[in-house]
Amino acid sequence: MKQTLNILFGPPKYGKERMVLSFFFNLPGKHIVCGGTTANIVSDYFKKPLTVDLFYVRNDVPPAGRIEGVDLVTEGILTLTRVEEMLVNGETPEDDAASAVYREMTQADEINFVCGVLTDEKKELINQLLSLLERMGKKVCTKDPFLQR
Repeated sequence: MKQTLNILFGPPKYGKERMVLSFFFNLPGKHIVCGGTTANIVSDYFKKPLTVDLFYVRNDVPPAGRIEGVDLVTEGILTLTRVEEMLVNGETPEDDAASAVYREMTQADEINFVCGVLTDEKKELINQLLSLLERMGKKVCTKDPFLQR
């Protein structure tokens, strides 16, 4: 059975939050939210609190958070940069938030990135992740909720 993973990275455009989040959470499969601002917007959307673990497994990876209705909540660029390093180096996952994202990515057959407002640095990171995951044989794509009508 095909396993699909959906990753929301970057806050939706202002005023379009409800539409983007409705689109994202209606995609089949697991849902990961990356980024503090994005997580707060999702928390408001679900009207559920965002809780964050205070225990750091690694100093360079912020701990995961939780929102009821979301499979995994992480910080954004630091976490995904660490995931990229793990993919490049073929590292064994640990118990940190980046390792949780890495495990989900490696177990998925299809990975959809729904990206909100991103800086050039974040766009470059997404492109690098897409390339690495494609080389692993994953079906990857970016989904634009504004084109889905």
